[in-house]
Amino acid sequence: MYDLADDQPGAVEDASNDATRRSFFPLSIGAMCWLLSLAFALPLQAAQRQTVRGQIVRAVTELNLQPVGRLPSSTNLDLAIALPLRNQEALARLLQQQYDPTSPKYHHWLTAEQFAAEFGPTEQDYEAVIGFARENGLTVTGTHPNRTLVDVRGPVANIERTFQVTLRTYPHPADARKFYAPDVEPSVDLSVPILRIAGLDNYHKPRPLSMRATDRQRRTQAASGSGSGPSGSYLGYDFRSAYVPGVSLNGSGQVIALFELDGYYVTDITSYEGKAGLPGVTVQNVKLDGFTGPTGNADQVREVSLDIEMAISMAPGVSRVLVYEGPNNGVAPQDILNRIATDNSAKQISCSWTIGDSPVFDQIYQQYAAQGQSFFQASGDDGAFTSTWPDQQQADSPYVTLVGGTTLSTSGPEGPWQSEVVWNWNTGTGTSQTNGASGGGVSTSYGIPSWQRGVSMKSNEGSKSSRNIPDVAMVADGIYVIFNNGSAETGIGGTSVAAPLWAGLTALANQQAVANGQPTVGFANPTIYGIGTGSSYGSCFHDITVGNNETHYSPSLYPAVSGYDLCTGWGTPTGKNLINALVSCSYTIRTGSAPSGGGTTSGGGVVNCGSQTTVTATPSACYSFVNWTEDGVIASTSPSYTFAAVTNMTLVANFTPVLDIAVSVESSPAEGGTVGGGGTVTCGASTTVVATPNPGYSFVDWTEGRAQVSTSTDYTFTVTADTALTANFLCSSPIAPTNASYDAGGGEGTVTVPDPTGCVWTATSDASWITIVSGSSGSASGTVSYTVATNAAFQARTGTMTIAGQTFTIDQAASLDCILVLKTTSIGLSAKGGSKTVTVESFGLPCDWTAVSNDPFIEITAGTNGTGKGTVRYTVAGNTNTTTETRTMTIAGQTFTVYQAAGGCVYSLSPKSAKYKSTGGSKTVKVKARLSDCPWTAVSNDPFIQITAGTNGVGNGTVSYTVEPNTNNTPLIGSMTIAGQPFQVTVGAAP
Repeated sequence: MYDLADDQPGAVEDASNDATRRSFFPLSIGAMCWLLSLAFALPLQAAQRQTVRGQIVRAVTELNLQPVGRLPSSTNLDLAIALPLRNQEALARLLQQQYDPTSPKYHHWLTAEQFAAEFGPTEQDYEAVIGFARENGLTVTGTHPNRTLVDVRGPVANIERTFQVTLRTYPHPADARKFYAPDVEPSVDLSVPILRIAGLDNYHKPRPLSMRATDRQRRTQAASGSGSGPSGSYLGYDFRSAYVPGVSLNGSGQVIALFELDGYYVTDITSYEGKAGLPGVTVQNVKLDGFTGPTGNADQVREVSLDIEMAISMAPGVSRVLVYEGPNNGVAPQDILNRIATDNSAKQISCSWTIGDSPVFDQIYQQYAAQGQSFFQASGDDGAFTSTWPDQQQADSPYVTLVGGTTLSTSGPEGPWQSEVVWNWNTGTGTSQTNGASGGGVSTSYGIPSWQRGVSMKSNEGSKSSRNIPDVAMVADGIYVIFNNGSAETGIGGTSVAAPLWAGLTALANQQAVANGQPTVGFANPTIYGIGTGSSYGSCFHDITVGNNETHYSPSLYPAVSGYDLCTGWGTPTGKNLINALVSCSYTIRTGSAPSGGGTTSGGGVVNCGSQTTVTATPSACYSFVNWTEDGVIASTSPSYTFAAVTNMTLVANFTPVLDIAVSVESSPAEGGTVGGGGTVTCGASTTVVATPNPGYSFVDWTEGRAQVSTSTDYTFTVTADTALTANFLCSSPIAPTNASYDAGGGEGTVTVPDPTGCVWTATSDASWITIVSGSSGSASGTVSYTVATNAAFQARTGTMTIAGQTFTIDQAASLDCILVLKTTSIGLSAKGGSKTVTVESFGLPCDWTAVSNDPFIEITAGTNGTGKGTVRYTVAGNTNTTTETRTMTIAGQTFTVYQAAGGCVYSLSPKSAKYKSTGGSKTVKVKARLSDCPWTAVSNDPFIQITAGTNGVGNGTVSYTVEPNTNNTPLIGSMTIAGQPFQVTVGAAP
């Protein structure tokens, strides 16, 4: 690209000034049918030229700008020729299904290869565009796997001839530079549809959405700042403490992608990590379009460092941060966004640059949504959207999550959230006003999407028919950043802070989703607005109700209100509740039977994603179960089918008619009698079985399995399933006695069987603790001898024996012993120690117990004695040794072991040294100890240094000291020894 102002690469055209795009109103995420091929590329016959609409810069016509020259014909420009996606109606249906919780395709993401195969332009069309460019004297500099972009370069003369335009130069209405733009809409002699030709103008230069605070704002922040950085600015763990307190998720396994139009210095990131106490995160650069490194533009370089530092502050355990870097020209934004889509390496993406909107961007954002990638765009720093703002570049695409900004207050460094208001730095009056406020308002480009339609707009001045911005927010004020090879600033503001923080938070949610076996969050807005309009809103978001994003260009727009507003959207995260809500999902499991009368089904309904669910099939009379099928494919052959829910399902239980049924009959005991009937019977027919007892026996009943079905010797029933019946007979002579009782110690006993007229009998024990020692069978009179085991349990018990078909019952009393058991006998603790409890369980009679510590590092603070069940509370001091320690207590006569990790008293000082002018002065040194019970001392090694407070301490603490003036003409160098660490003090020479 060529820029007349500074001879540097130019900027992408702002499609917000595209008249054709302004007529483009997508209705919803559930109906993303853009009709881009109709709106931007008219299919024509090969002999006709097609006009690519929407490329005239609106400022030229609306402000009646007059050209002041032309681009030199030999100047080379970089362009990107964009093709529209294919099968757009099918893509709209797919996206609707992927974000519809009731659809079988819900959160079933495509790979980049699948997306290109199904929706990318055909290879034939792509090759036709490449050939067209080359035939017209343009060099192809880049191609893309999804076949949507062709990067080309060529002289202005060839470009003007190819696209039938004249590239004229105009005075920029807002910047001190000239810009170039085509005088007419471009056209091509090509039948392949063309969506857009990026790079034909450089009216807009994307700018980073971060800014320095004014002196007044810096003073205000210094007075009220509550972060852990200089002057109370926020850095590092301040953001996690405010927005995800107590959350252990750190982004492990996740990758964050950052859109950047400049570079950064690696040492700035490592310095920030060191100052904030963050672990080292792998940052990988992906350089595009010939970009080589930082340009020296401090604002742009600061933005790149800020984005990286915010992302790793929220997700310090993220596997990688991919920094996609390109030059700030008209081609790089398309190439960077598209490369992130075709790489598909990161499931959370952030952009903090004013790239505006474009139909090319929209179809890339749709690919993100189809692949389960979340894209967060800073909503802008110009306050309320208004046409009177000069050159305002808002982004309002319905396919991305727009992030607004707040001013945050916490309880102190790394402290919890206390309050938030809308970020607004507007000061002064009229055109001298200093502007900076959370971007938001009503889109003039896009219709209201379905997920935003249920939101009340009564009090927030939003629209019921157009897209409203932003969607969410996070802190955008009072930020500390290290950038530009060692520079550091406090009080940085801008929505560019909030966007990468949201990408980091989404990495935490996706980490949890992966651990749960669930898909990634994907395009977040449908879920976010479902939360916002649901019952869990108050527990998932901080509702920002104070402030506005008014400027002197929009003095009455827009106020913060309860619920959704056009300053901060739904508000800021509350941590674990929102993460759980983002990754929670449910599926609908439907069941049916075939044929419809073959049986019934149960189970299914709405179940949690990834959870186990069971469906059961019960055959009707004269049917048998065959299998469960899904879309004709066998899922299970078991009537009870248990599976993990990973999609919406419709399961069918298949049954088959049963024609002939087997009815088998037998007698028990075999010599007790005879049986008749049974055999093969037609299903549904009536049949009769007959039982006839032998001499000495009497008939008892008919049973199927163990269930009694009849007490009549002649049993008539309808046959509907295979049946195995048993006729039960009993010797007619009774036993004596019929029961006995024992204490807990058990004992022995006998049972007499009188002469039962010769019938055969048996004796069996029905309880494991009753043992028959003799007389287990006989055919005349006899005696059964048995023993009863000791009952060690604390409950009485009853058991039986079956003797000659009759029941003999034994009752035994419970044990009266006292037993004490520890619920757990050991625990592992970190070197810091802490307070824990041990539960004493009691069985039988309650008895007394005591608890004593066997180690001076363990102090029993409650429960030194008790009776029956109880609790022992104890505290373990920090382990100052460098080896693992094993410590014990004796509780209720049992040993409880504490394994404590190695510790050691390690200290650090902040700062590590100090410099003074010759006049001396007073300062403090912070001591940070690894363990809270590590003792330390502070001593001065030089007489001109006096320690005024903090000569000793335990754990973290502060040392206050005073340095006397230096009257010598040479500097003084002295030191203190604090917690064993040297602290050097340098005092300048006297004037």
